[in-house]
Amino acid sequence: MNNRKITKGYTFENLMLFTLHMMAGNFLQQIYNIADTIIVGRFVSSDALAAVGAAYTLMTFLTSLIIGLCMGSGALFSKSFGAGKMEEMKQDIRMSFIVYWCSDNHHLFAYFSENRLYPADTCYP
Repeated sequence: MNNRKITKGYTFENLMLFTLHMMAGNFLQQIYNIADTIIVGRFVSSDALAAVGAAYTLMTFLTSLIIGLCMGSGALFSKSFGAGKMEEMKQDIRMSFIVYWCSDNHHLFAYFSENRLYPADTCYP
């Protein structure tokens, strides 16, 4: 395992190595959106393409929210680990999974609630 210290040495190089994974994730998210747009625009319809475009902003927001939660949790884990408080770190990890699960799975409740109130066969004449 490489125990690289990002607080020692050349600052710019360390920051670039630290942010490479975030830049790669953003790049892959953009590639996904481009592929989605091409496929939907070519094979489905213009209405579906408009829906993909409208959903992009929401997906970017939700992705940013999850990334922010992960970064905040990472700070808590690092603080507990650095202080040698392993039990506190384990509790932080458990709580972060609960928060991630709640923030990621709330859409399932909305989906099932809406389908129960407005069945799919009644949406279109």
